[in-house]
Amino acid sequence: MKLMTWKDAIATLLTGAIIAVYTAFLSGTSLWLISSGRGATAAVLVLGMGAWALRPLNPGTGHQTALDFAGVATMISNIALLVAVIGLFTGSTVALTILVVGTVVLWLITTIRRASGDSLPSITTLPSKRRRPAPVPTATLHEGYHHSVLEVPPSADSPAPDQADRDRPVS
Repeated sequence: MKLMTWKDAIATLLTGAIIAVYTAFLSGTSLWLISSGRGATAAVLVLGMGAWALRPLNPGTGHQTALDFAGVATMISNIALLVAVIGLFTGSTVALTILVVGTVVLWLITTIRRASGDSLPSITTLPSKRRRPAPVPTATLHEGYHHSVLEVPPSADSPAPDQADRDRPVS
């Protein structure tokens, strides 16, 4: 388990501020910025963007688990941003709730991944579909001549060599 960095601590404080803004909005605060759905959505959006900006830029060490977490986090952040835009236009409490939940889940994903040191099991179970490289043609030694001639067999993409040119000795 890794210790928290200063970025993790600030992201935790920003996430706590998001929860405080949402709680104050639900309790019917009279603060001018967060008393409306639009204002609370704007505050949560700005705080969430600050917390998201503190995340590590690289997804990890290249392990599949790190890439899985980065993919899930990106998907959740895109949904949260879309819901935030909807909430800014409509002032919807439902959009604000989804934005807060998405932001807290993003913070949890990032904190768990960083604390575990990429030792979590992979989220996806599908095998990666990597293409195998084409086989490299092997050279064979032609022994019928006084000097050695290396002959490379044709690949499936190239036309067959002319038989007359192949049997002729190289001078």
